[in-house]
Amino acid sequence: TCRNPGNISHRSDDYKKSGITGLGSCDNVYGGSDRWEAFSNIGDGIQAQMWLLRINYLDKGYDTLEKIIGRYAPSSDGNNESAYVKAVRDYMNDHAGGN
Repeated sequence: TCRNPGNISHRSDDYKKSGITGLGSCDNVYGGSDRWEAFSNIGDGIQAQMWLLRINYLDKGYDTLEKIIGRYAPSSDGNNESAYVKAVRDYMNDHAGGN
């Protein structure tokens, strides 16, 4: 609905440094949740997410799936990190040609 495949929070504006402009709260633009940012198209949402992945993870040394998930969805927040890693790997194998 929000054209935001990375579920970027509406309150976050770090992605704007990528040159992408969000449209505001998804609720106000498309009628979705007010938690997420709305983008004009899926490509903008993907570009914003890739920018955030780079500046918040890769540039800081989180360069493996295990490291990224350990930071993004840590077990201290109640997540099962190993199951999350497996789910992402399975998805990549099924839909994106591998790791």
